[in-house]
Amino acid sequence: MNRILVVGTGNSWRGDDAVGLEVASALRGRLPESARVLATEAEQSSLMDEWEGCDAVLIADAVHSSAAPGTVHRVDLNAEVVPHAVLQGSTHHFSLGDTIELARALKRLPAKALFFGIEGARYAPGEPLSPTVAAAVPTIVEEIAQEVEALLNGN
Repeated sequence: MNRILVVGTGNSWRGDDAVGLEVASALRGRLPESARVLATEAEQSSLMDEWEGCDAVLIADAVHSSAAPGTVHRVDLNAEVVPHAVLQGSTHHFSLGDTIELARALKRLPAKALFFGIEGARYAPGEPLSPTVAAAVPTIVEEIAQEVEALLNGN
């Protein structure tokens, strides 16, 4: 793998929606320099430009479905569509699900594209991460770190 991008996305002012940003922050010092880590609150559609030319992209974000808070969802974006229920609570104007599906239609998804969603519990402005969601961060950080290591080793 030549270029690996790890994206943590979210909104730092909306409780559990900040979890992707927390994941990116935790991965910054842990991953090899050959894997770029991006924490972003920018419009989701801009991500297609960020992963342009990458061999792999791994995305972490908060999700809102009927699963228990702290549940980790893992989706291979080249093999399956992110279930709408998982991304129905997006606070982004152009949602991550919309961005992924547009990239798929335009054939702009990297060869390896994985989504890691953490089920949120609260999204109120000014709230910190809920304890259950914060407790899930080390798990998803470990999963992503192992995935990056496997990609770098050609697995």
